Amino acid sequence: MGACLMPSFTFRGFSTGSVVALSAAQGANSASGSVQTWGQGGSVGQVSIEIRDQSSSAAPAVSFFEAVPISGFNVGTAPAGTPYSPEWHEITYIWTVKSGPSLSFERAPFLNMPAAWKNANVYYGPQAAIVFDQPGTYDIELYAVDQFGNDGVTTRTVTVTSADGWFQNNDTICFSLSDFAGAPSGATQVTSYSALTNAIGAKSGSDLRILFRAGDDFRGAIPAQLPLGGLNITSIGSFGSGNKPIVPLFSPQVNPAEAFFGVAQDGNELKVSNLDMRGGWDAARERGNPAASPIWRDTNTSLLFHRCRLSGHNTLSSQNRAGDCFFVWSDGEVTDWQNFGLFGFASRGGVKRFAIIGSDVHQNSDARQGR
Repeated sequence: MGACLMPSFTFRGFSTGSVVALSAAQGANSASGSVQTWGQGGSVGQVSIEIRDQSSSAAPAVSFFEAVPISGFNVGTAPAGTPYSPEWHEITYIWTVKSGPSLSFERAPFLNMPAAWKNANVYYGPQAAIVFDQPGTYDIELYAVDQFGNDGVTTRTVTVTSADGWFQNNDTICFSLSDFAGAPSGATQVTSYSALTNAIGAKSGSDLRILFRAGDDFRGAIPAQLPLGGLNITSIGSFGSGNKPIVPLFSPQVNPAEAFFGVAQDGNELKVSNLDMRGGWDAARERGNPAASPIWRDTNTSLLFHRCRLSGHNTLSSQNRAGDCFFVWSDGEVTDWQNFGLFGFASRGGVKRFAIIGSDVHQNSDARQGR
């Protein structure tokens, strides 16, 4: 006797006690009947999407979304004098990137989590931070439902522009130790740290993109931090094919900014993508000279790190962050840190918004600290 497959159906939009007529046919066989709906039923709720913060639109770009239930949900009332928010805890929120270039996590194969959580096109919770690494128009759908079946759907559109279109010709500097194959047309080409810093200085007050040659190791070519404090929007990444370019992180004794990225100007923005950032700390042997962090003694700068690798450092970001800014670490790897903790933001009040998205954060299994 063959297996009997029992189909299942889900119906929405019927009030409790409604009678639904059903019929089915397969070949010469047919059947019909009816079923009475049960349960408490649900109504159509209204919910909106607010964008609480976002970077400039050039890829990679990040947006911070928040769900705002308007009406039609049954969430009860918070006890007086408590910080409990029923709208946050009594409604399930699901965010889906419905259209636009498909998103993916580069680190997904290494993430120790359920497969559904590795989907870069689906997010959960009343807030979501999403990084868009390709130019295009994205429709973000929010579905909200409470325990009684009251639900609502809404959509918000985000447009991301091409980095090549944003940073044109002399707005891009390419640094290579080998060749410039794959460099954007019209970009300034440099082969030394002094030439790089001179080119950066000439762009003070402007937007600038700095690209390192993929496959090159710049640890012997960069002796000090990059002077980015006078820039507005800065994007740092790679060009060409090959492994992520290796760039150095410096020890806390190196002046003036104790890090690779010296960002100090209030209100600017820094995006870093596809870099392998290495400090001098050996987490297993507890030896070496640990770098401070990619960003140190920074004030009011919004930061996005996307698809980067970080190792041999002290913290992911400095303890001197404050103001109306955000910090995002997306689809990257963090390992081999020195210290018992990984993040430090608190000494000046911390960042306003912080997100780690789809990332592989794991300490060396032989490390003596921070496991």
